[in-house]
Amino acid sequence: MEQKSFAGEFAEDLQLDRQLNQSKDLMQNAQYVNATHAVWSIETDKGGLPLSELWEATEWMRAQMLRTDREMRPFIVADLYGALKQHAQAAKSQCVERSVMCMMMLFALRLVTASEKKEDNPNAKVIRAIVRMLTEKMNASPERMEEMKRLLKTMDEDGDRNEQDGSAVVQMGIDILADEADWKLKLRAIVETYTNKADKLIDRRMSDAFDAVWDELLDDSRFTQEMRLSSLSQDFNLLLLFNVFGLMHPDYYNTKCRGALSIAKVVGYNAKLKNKDHCYSKDYYNKNEIEKLRFGFKTDELLDHVKNIIQKHC
Repeated sequence: MEQKSFAGEFAEDLQLDRQLNQSKDLMQNAQYVNATHAVWSIETDKGGLPLSELWEATEWMRAQMLRTDREMRPFIVADLYGALKQHAQAAKSQCVERSVMCMMMLFALRLVTASEKKEDNPNAKVIRAIVRMLTEKMNASPERMEEMKRLLKTMDEDGDRNEQDGSAVVQMGIDILADEADWKLKLRAIVETYTNKADKLIDRRMSDAFDAVWDELLDDSRFTQEMRLSSLSQDFNLLLLFNVFGLMHPDYYNTKCRGALSIAKVVGYNAKLKNKDHCYSKDYYNKNEIEKLRFGFKTDELLDHVKNIIQKHC
């Protein structure tokens, strides 16, 4: 029998580490946490897909919705169902219908957070279209219908329990399908949260240039659209945001900032993270790693686009 090389074993270990880190990041999203046991017991443990893959499918649905006029979004639900069915088949799910049910139910629950009141929810028509389709599909199989009811019941119970002990509180008023004008306002507030943290690292001589970079990025439609994607368990592209800070190193930072870890400790500090520095990976701020396209930048074109904006002001 052929023995695996050290390099092969190392590559497998590295992949497992990345998958584990992805799960840890996703665990910061309360809805993800509340779905963990329900999805594992009803779907994953029965030959279905893992929660991380189901969650990724909700991100794909989100992207499709954002490319569609708001009035037309309820009418593409059937097409999404068909595409997800093909994905579940390709992923070797042992029960394709159940896997798609989990994907669409999770997506509907993510849409619910847009408003405290059902009647005020801007995504109400999409939610109704999803519920209607799932009800029709699940009615064809008593077993599937029972699984859908159990999924909702278990997530509700776990959600109530997690909220009571403060371990996972779902934030309301977050619309993952916000219109462009509303999104730009929200994005500006998000970016200011992190630039305010970074302020203590910025070289005073470069502070105006630093602000000018972010102002241009926030007016750039390509960047603002990419920031709609979810990463690091947030309903925006936090990974891309961190990468931009990394691309500015070292030109924009003072001498006290000696590397990517310095930025991570300040900009990416999160008391809930269990590593010794309580911060996101320094690789997210490492210029060399970013330029290998391993993180927030999906294409060379996007990377060059953002680098040009940064270099314009340096």
